[in-house]
Amino acid sequence: MSKHILETDEAKKIIIDAVMGGNHDKYRPRPTEWPNGMKSDILYATDDSKAMAPVLVEVQHVVDDKFMHCVVRNCEEIISRYDVAPTVLIIAVSECRLQVLNRATVCNSRPFFFKLPCYPWANQCLILSKESISSHVDKPVLDPIVALGSFFLDQKQSLADQAHRHDPTIQQLYELARNISTAEQSSSSHLLRVIMDVESRCRKAIDMLNEDIGDQSAKRTIDYLEEGLTVLRDYKRQHMSSQSPSHESSSQPSSTNDTSESSSRRQSTSPIILSSTSGNLDDQFVGKFIDQLGGKKMNWKLCYEEGRRKGRFKNYSNHASLKNVCNRKKSRKN
Repeated sequence: MSKHILETDEAKKIIIDAVMGGNHDKYRPRPTEWPNGMKSDILYATDDSKAMAPVLVEVQHVVDDKFMHCVVRNCEEIISRYDVAPTVLIIAVSECRLQVLNRATVCNSRPFFFKLPCYPWANQCLILSKESISSHVDKPVLDPIVALGSFFLDQKQSLADQAHRHDPTIQQLYELARNISTAEQSSSSHLLRVIMDVESRCRKAIDMLNEDIGDQSAKRTIDYLEEGLTVLRDYKRQHMSSQSPSHESSSQPSSTNDTSESSSRRQSTSPIILSSTSGNLDDQFVGKFIDQLGGKKMNWKLCYEEGRRKGRFKNYSNHASLKNVCNRKKSRKN
C-alpha cells in the first residue's frame, strides 16, 4: 500500500515541496528496479536531473546500519543511471535505531526532518520518524509532510482511529488509500473470475475428448489440459488464500505492513509457487484402492466417488477422466 500511496500526485506534491522546496509538477515516478537486484519504494525524477536532483523515498519499519548500506547501494545505482547524486527521504515506520539517530542532526530549515551525513552517495539524506515529528504533531493543522509521516507511522486501520482525523491532509491520504484498496480488490476479483472461466473450459474440453479417446493426439491433448488445470487450481488456491481475512486486515487503507522487510532488499519479481503434491496424493489413493481390491476388477466409478468424499481428485471432472489419465501414466512408465 505504501508504494501505491507514494505513486499518487498528492503524495508526490507533499514530498517534493517539503524536500526540494517546490517544482513538484516537474517530477514523476521512475522505475526503481536496479541492476544489483534491489528495488526501492519510489523514485521521483525530472527530465533535467542535473538541474533538479532525483528524490529517492524509502518506507522502512526499522532503520539501522544494515538498511542504510542498502540505501547507499541504491543511491550508487541512481548516480550511475542519472549521473547525479539523489536526495533521499527515509520514513522510519516503527523505529530508527540509536546507531543511526546518534549520527543524525535536526535539519534547521525543516525541523521535522533529521539529516544524516551522506557525501558522496547523496545530495542530502533526510529521515522522517516519530522522534523527528514528535514536537510538530500538536498543531490544529499539520504541516503536510508531518501529516504524511503520521499517516505512515501511526498505522491506524481507519480514519476514525487517527488522532489527527480532522486534519485535511490526513483525510486526503485516507481517501486515497480507500480508492487504491477498492481498485485492487476489483482487479483481484476480475482475475479470479477469469481463472474460474478458463478452468471450466478446460474441464469441458477434457470431457469431450474422453468420449473418443482412441486417437493418440487426443490423449496427449488431455494430458496438457490436465496439467493446465493443475496450474490454474494451484494459482487459484494461492490467490484466494491471499484474500483470506488474515490478509485483508493488512491491506486496509492505512496499513504499512508491506514494509516489514527492507524495501531496498525486496526482489523485483514474486514467482508463483506451483505444487504437484495434489497429483501425487491422487496417485497414492488410486494405488491403495487397487491394493484393497485384492486382485478384483477395478471399479473406477467407486474409486472416484470415495476419493471425492475424502477430498481427492479435484482435478478430474468424472471417473472416466481419472481412469484415462491413470492408464496413460501407467503406459508411459511401461
